[in-house]
Amino acid sequence: MRGGHRGGQGRFGRGRVLFEGYILLLLYEKPCHGYELAKQLTDLGIHLPGVGAMGHLYRTLMVFEESGWIRSYWKTEDIGPAKKVYEITNGGKDMLMGISKDLEHTRYQIETFQKRLQAKLST
Repeated sequence: MRGGHRGGQGRFGRGRVLFEGYILLLLYEKPCHGYELAKQLTDLGIHLPGVGAMGHLYRTLMVFEESGWIRSYWKTEDIGPAKKVYEITNGGKDMLMGISKDLEHTRYQIETFQKRLQAKLST
């Protein structure tokens, strides 16, 4: 286990790795608040699991913050309530690179599976 990352194993498997990877990638691209992050994930086709979808996202953000992968600050604007904004840390960038390597390995496994299946179907 590298820095708390399970390499695609665990309760949600590779789907969770992709979910977590996208959170870190989106925060690497631009700091944002939770609702904005949820919208970006949905726009990418990453749907938050379960009935308490936003709760799942915020729990993940809390775990990431406790792990040192992201940090947050309150942004106050002239209109409306303050928003908690999340940004990636250097530790989060390291984790993102680890997730990227895991996804590359997964891509290789999927390609190998597809080639073997197609070879078998061709016979």
